[in-house]
Amino acid sequence: AKDIPATVKQQLKDLSEKLELFEDLGLPLNAEAHLVRGNAFFSEKDYTRAIECYDRTIEADLDYGTAHRNKGLALCKLGRQDEALA
Repeated sequence: AKDIPATVKQQLKDLSEKLELFEDLGLPLNAEAHLVRGNAFFSEKDYTRAIECYDRTIEADLDYGTAHRNKGLALCKLGRQDEALA
């Protein structure tokens, strides 16, 4: 049987690496791409980098509710609940 969560996690990581290449080439990423990268970092428990990506998502689309929620979750994982509630 396939380990579906591990497969999804690996696919997120692969996609994040591809998006990073786009950025390295100077190609702009949209809000959704930054969100995907943030989710990949979150799944790797790299909450600081996830927050950076969520911030970039929010810069691109201030009303992106999922980015705000995910940023709050990442802040909580880092013990920064006060910031998460702000």
